[in-house]
Amino acid sequence: MRTIVDSTIVFLNEKEGADDHESLFSTGDEKMVEPLEIGPLESSSRLQQKDWKRKLLFWVKRYPRAVIMVITLVMATFLSYAAYVYSQPPLVRHGATHDYTLIRSDYQFDKVNINHYCLFGDDESCDCESFKEPIPRPAEQGWTEVHEANKARISDERISDDISPEDYFFDLVFYGDDIVENLNGKASGRPIPEAKAITTYFNENFTYKGKQSNINSIAMGITGDSTANLLWRLKNGEMPNNLIANVFWLMIGSNDLSTGGCSEDATVLGILKVAEEIHATFPQSVIVIQALLPTTHRADGYLDRARHSFGLWPSIYSINDQLSRFCEARNFFVYFDANGLFLEDFSGSYRIKKALMPDFVHLSYEGWTVLGKAIQQEFRRIVLDEDQSNQIEYGDGTRNRRATLTRAGTMLERKPFRNVFAVSL
Repeated sequence: MRTIVDSTIVFLNEKEGADDHESLFSTGDEKMVEPLEIGPLESSSRLQQKDWKRKLLFWVKRYPRAVIMVITLVMATFLSYAAYVYSQPPLVRHGATHDYTLIRSDYQFDKVNINHYCLFGDDESCDCESFKEPIPRPAEQGWTEVHEANKARISDERISDDISPEDYFFDLVFYGDDIVENLNGKASGRPIPEAKAITTYFNENFTYKGKQSNINSIAMGITGDSTANLLWRLKNGEMPNNLIANVFWLMIGSNDLSTGGCSEDATVLGILKVAEEIHATFPQSVIVIQALLPTTHRADGYLDRARHSFGLWPSIYSINDQLSRFCEARNFFVYFDANGLFLEDFSGSYRIKKALMPDFVHLSYEGWTVLGKAIQQEFRRIVLDEDQSNQIEYGDGTRNRRATLTRAGTMLERKPFRNVFAVSL
């Protein structure tokens, strides 16, 4: 029998013949015992882990050949699946399935019937807006304010030398979404610090505020806009009839594809609807349709590998191809592809340059300086017929196109030239 006294265990011997409850403490011959230290109880998860390991060891010892066969089968299945996935051609979903080179009027747009509005082949699984109707976004915070500010800036930033004071003259007018609004240092009407340097660059190189600039430009963009949103803005004050511009530059369509989930056909038609709206109002101006910039959700910036997991690059490539074909077949339209500036080629696999597009979606200051230089060269080529200015080795692809342009009201049939910016998939 043991009794604990002052944390020391003392043995108690019962005296023979004594009552059961009568006990006597030993007085010196006891052997002292160190107190026991009891550790914390193991958690149930750890016990389950140990139990799982015991079971695994049991099966390995009991049936070693069977275990090896199972592991081999699993590995072989995984490797076979990986080999199959990477042997497939690029995933383009349905792609752009129609030829839109002959489309012209609003009537023709209204009569167009596409197979599906959504990228994944239906009309219900996405938020794609109809390319046939102009749609505003008044519920979006700051959207209406930016739209009103854009209308005001047309009047504030115009020049009136040699033209009627009632007219608004610009060499170059940018219409678009996030990338264009960043030129004004803002996103959804709110100043953003990272775009401040971009605004400084734009003012110095694309407006008369710059000492070295001989171009008067204006940027009319709202973050998050789709082609339907831009179409509404044009019809509601951002493209007044007394606006005079040599070149209109479109940078729109990315949000249709990435945010709205629109199919390639719906995205192409949305872009062309905007372009035709401008052309119908200003038939003597040149309209540049810029190719959709590359984008990827991969953390390493690669494009080609993303095609196996429903990446957007194959769809972007399909859209850009349709835009190029449209511009080749039309007067006063120019297709501009600068994607080669933003991509690195690693043995046939393209990767977006992180320094130029840090999030692989939006341009950094460095990205805009690279794109801005290419835009200036293209603008000079269009207005001043300076083809040689494009002979700079950017990118690896080539693309021939013919653009019929105007200068002083005279039509000039241009020769095909090398597009050093295009990228082939």
